[in-house]
Amino acid sequence: MIFIGPVSSIFGFLTFFIMIQVFNAGAVLFHTGWFKEEMCMTNRSMWQVLSWLLAGSLIGLGLLGFDVLFIFIPCFIIGLSLVILGVRRWGSHYLWVAFLSFGIVPELFLLNDIVRAFPSCPPGGLTLPADAPTGTTVSCGGPIPTTYYILLACFGIVALGALAWPILRRCVYR
Repeated sequence: MIFIGPVSSIFGFLTFFIMIQVFNAGAVLFHTGWFKEEMCMTNRSMWQVLSWLLAGSLIGLGLLGFDVLFIFIPCFIIGLSLVILGVRRWGSHYLWVAFLSFGIVPELFLLNDIVRAFPSCPPGGLTLPADAPTGTTVSCGGPIPTTYYILLACFGIVALGALAWPILRRCVYR
């Protein structure tokens, strides 16, 4: 509190100065600016959690798109650098959120692909009805690759482990 109080006061005075001198703010704009500044100062942990969510999601999407290098390399490098900077800046208290988003976001992409996949072709193939208009086509897809289900299970295990992390942390430190 010895450090956070003066920093909050400095930002409060800076907000007063900018709102009055720079924006010539009336009462409504002044109250709105003051409210937003206070929300940003009091919700620092929210920004930490959002940063961890972004980092984990980028790493997960990078690993999911490993066969497309122009997606894999930037996502993975940016996500990994965000995790490294986050651990250096904030410690590992909210690191479990990065693992949670690392598990959930790619899992949602995989589930979307599985649900939206075309049904498999029947053994005899597809036939058009006799009264179908000309130009009508019928298509079916192949079976969904087994790797989708394996990746889905792996990312699910990571997400469940991340959900258990804070609970286990509390049990260990008691």
